[in-house]
Amino acid sequence: MIFLGSSAFAVPSLQAVAELGFHPLVITKPDKPARRGQKLTGTALKEKAEELQLSLLQPVSLKEPELVEAMKKENPELIISIAYGGYIPPEILDIPKLGTINLHPSLLPKYRGAAPVERALMAGEVKTGVTLAYVSPEWDAGDVLAQIDCAINPEDDAGTLLAKLAEAGASLLKKQLPLILDGKAVAHPQDHPKATMAPKIAESETWIDWQRPAQELVNQVRGLSPHRAVQTRFRDKLLKIYKAAVVPVQGTPGFVAAVTPEGPAVAAKKEAVLLLKVKPENRKEMSGRDFVNGYAIEENKRF
Repeated sequence: MIFLGSSAFAVPSLQAVAELGFHPLVITKPDKPARRGQKLTGTALKEKAEELQLSLLQPVSLKEPELVEAMKKENPELIISIAYGGYIPPEILDIPKLGTINLHPSLLPKYRGAAPVERALMAGEVKTGVTLAYVSPEWDAGDVLAQIDCAINPEDDAGTLLAKLAEAGASLLKKQLPLILDGKAVAHPQDHPKATMAPKIAESETWIDWQRPAQELVNQVRGLSPHRAVQTRFRDKLLKIYKAAVVPVQGTPGFVAAVTPEGPAVAAKKEAVLLLKVKPENRKEMSGRDFVNGYAIEENKRF
């Protein structure tokens, strides 16, 4: 068995595979310089693989001939690919006898692509889920083995929702893996005409537009936190918004409509956006209250 993955989303699933008694060859991305100090740091999956004392490879590309040969020598029945973060070439998909399966954080065919969790939150969805499906040449279009629903709570952001989906997905994989290996799993084609796409978030989508309704802006904040953030400008400086809420306050869009004990409420097209956690340029993250106190925020100040 071979396990392809990189991000923290794949970690609970690797743990689940190990708990079933399997010792897969783990393939993950190479170490990269961390933001602070530029120290080389491995992926979250590498850390888990080393903890479980599993064999590990870190190729620069999945197209490396040496890697393909190494995978063939493993003679795997199955490849599990979860949050690897890259295209899997056909020569690898053809290696395992039972195919390659993937755990995707949406209810396919909805939100195919690189940012399903972010897109679901930004769209204001109240439900999503995880899908275990076969990998096909077309992105996230393989036959579905199993799915599980997951509620999206109002306080969820991309970090908390992805963590919940990772645990749900690991549970789903743990139940389905023995069936797949025993040839008892049943897969069904996706309803392709109903597919929706979830492409990678563009830089332009990180900027706030105060002419939009407040709820849409709060959903934007939820979808981009905590790994990215919604951006605006205040006093000609960059301001990142990591947590926000809708409040029933009216005003001119883009101007402070009220100053509350929790933070400033900036008017939008409908209602206002209460800034609960922000990061001013060249400063650490701070609460909305500290932002008000530290920057002397007053009503009618413009963002």
